[in-house]
Formats: sequence, structure tokens, C-alpha cells
Amino acid sequence: MRLAIFSPITLAPTLGAAKHRIEQAKAMETHGWRTSLFDYRELGLKENYLQCIHSKDAYNNALKDYLITNAAKYDVVLYEGDSLPYPRDLFYQDTLFVASPSLLFYHFQNIQFPLDLKGRLKRILYKYIDSSEAKHHKTTWLSLMQADVIQVQNNYDKAVLISNGFPEDKVITIPCGLDSKQLAQLCSLNQETATKPCIAFIGTFDFRKGAVDFPHILSRVVEKIPDCTFKFLGTKGMFADAQHVLNFFPKRLQSSITIIPTFSPHELGALLKGCQVGMFPSYIESFGIGVLEMMAAGIPVVCYKSPGPSDFVPEDLLVGIGDLESFASTIIELLNNKVILKKYSKQVSLIAEQYNWNKIGAEVSKAYYSLVKRKRQLEAQAVAPA
Repeated sequence: MRLAIFSPITLAPTLGAAKHRIEQAKAMETHGWRTSLFDYRELGLKENYLQCIHSKDAYNNALKDYLITNAAKYDVVLYEGDSLPYPRDLFYQDTLFVASPSLLFYHFQNIQFPLDLKGRLKRILYKYIDSSEAKHHKTTWLSLMQADVIQVQNNYDKAVLISNGFPEDKVITIPCGLDSKQLAQLCSLNQETATKPCIAFIGTFDFRKGAVDFPHILSRVVEKIPDCTFKFLGTKGMFADAQHVLNFFPKRLQSSITIIPTFSPHELGALLKGCQVGMFPSYIESFGIGVLEMMAAGIPVVCYKSPGPSDFVPEDLLVGIGDLESFASTIIELLNNKVILKKYSKQVSLIAEQYNWNKIGAEVSKAYYSLVKRKRQLEAQAVAPA
């Protein structure tokens, strides 16, 4: 079977969304699939949509043109959920078209994360965000409607799509995972040898991931545990360098914070060494691979009860979205009670082992085979003489 995976951003293992696509391709190959990876450059474009706002439309058109000509070469094509807002009958019918939304647009209608802005500027920015999101929501909705299958990374997304009228048998959940090598590397860490309390965060530092909430959370933790330190890993995104992230925090906290804007996957184990607890106050996620990485290292992670982490984080480590006091107090309890910390360390490590890409790849392969077979049977029935 042949699978083509398309990405509007650079396919690099250091980027979360791109890494998921790369890992899925590798996993599928181990189960006999022939996979091809395409980012915007393979479609003849010079800019991705993160570099130029107009590049998104250019990417969608380039993908459309490529698939009109080439879709028949593949059994399955997998693409971002907002990339093909065009009639399905433009494309080869026997190929399974799978749309995969990174961040489901319905969540942004119900979950509003705080911005660190003042008065009029905040109102203007929210108005701009609402306007741009409305356009994006329409594009995504059209793309999802025309797809044969919608592939999401968490069960919350699936439930929301079904509640908004998408057929249940059109939506599949394929989580993120870690390969066997990375799981083994992270599982080998012994966090019990840490001598000082240290809390980790993995992810870009931005408003959606709780940038406004972090100063309060850290302040509350330091009030109770003055010698606690913090590591922020992979922060580069909205803020380009470490100093810009540090400037978000009061000066009294900055000496206890280490910022690592970028890192290579093989460096993660060393960076997490000595960390006992993780924090992840993100409001909306497609999955939350940084949470899984910390859990694989035996680090219990406190999260908001948000789309993504809610699928695999222990219930006792989930707090209500925006509940800063409960978030901080849960971290403090873990650090102050070694028995509880050890219990959750073992539990999260066992959970992470279930998210092995080899296992996930087998499940995806089986699902795709079944869906391709179903689609081709339906197509054959549609063209058969009465």
C-alpha cells in the first residue's frame, strides 16, 4: 500500500506537528507501507504559511493541483485539516483522502486563553483573532466535509466533531507516540536521584500553552518551596530567544528559571535529568507530545483538563482549565510527598510505554486497510449497473 503525507511546514524532527508526520511515516513503513513525505517545497513553493500569511492559500492551491494530477499514485493521502477546501470529485475517487486537523477549530469557539495585553489593544487583537479565525474555521470545515476520513489525535476532538454533525464512522483517533529507541532512552532516567526540586515544561512558550499563567504558578510554588528550579525546553516560537521568555517573569523568579529555546531529540534525556515534576498548563492541544515525553522519563505532569493530555494523563493530575491555584497546589503536593511522587512516577512511565509508534503503526495500518477497502467497495457499488 502507498501512503503520501503532506505538510504545509518544513518536515523537521524538531517541530512537534512535523515530527508526528515523520514518525507516522516510519511506523507505517515497518508494517509494509511505501510512504512519501511532501512539505511545501516539494509542491514548488518557496515559503511556508508561517513565513507569509498569503502562503496558506498558495499552499492549498498547490496541493490541489498536485493531487488532481497525482492522487492515483497512492492508496491513502494524509494532509492538514485546513488544506483541501475543494470538491472531492476533483480528485481520483479510489484514493482515500484523510484530513488531519492539528488544532480543532471548534475548541477556539469555546476555550479562550488569556493574552498578556492591556485594554484597547487586547480588544483589537481579540477582534482580529476572531475575524481571522472565522475565515480559517470556514476553510477547515469545508476541507473536513470533503475528506473521506478525518484523523484526529485525541478522543475529545472526535467527540466534538460527532456532536457537530460529522458521522462517527468518518472520524478516527490516531494518537502521537514515541519510537522504541526514545522510549528506552527516557525510561532509563532515574529521577529519584534528584537532590533538589526541579519542574520541567516542554513546548513553545505562547499564550495558548499558558504563557500568562506561568508567572502565577511559579510564584505560588516558590512561596512554598523556595529552592525549586524550573526548566523550559523547546520554547522558541512566539518568543525567539531565552531572554524574551525570561522577561515574561518577575525578576525575583528569573534566577530559578533555565530556558532552552531549541534542542535535538537525542538531547532530551540529558535535559530532563534531575526533573521530578512536569507542568503543562496548555488550553488546547491536538495531543501534547511534550507531556508524553516527560511521562516516559517517569516525570508526573500536571496539566489542564484540556483536549489532548486528558486522554492519557492520570485523572488526579488534571485540573480545571485556568484553575491556577489547584494547578500550583498539585505540583506542591507532588514535590512535598515522595510516596505520592514515586507512585505517579511509576504510573506515568507505564502509560507512556503504551504509546509506542510500532504499536500505533500497526493500528493505523489496519485502520487504513479497512477504510480503503470500504471506500472502494462503495465506489464499485455506485458505478455498478442497476
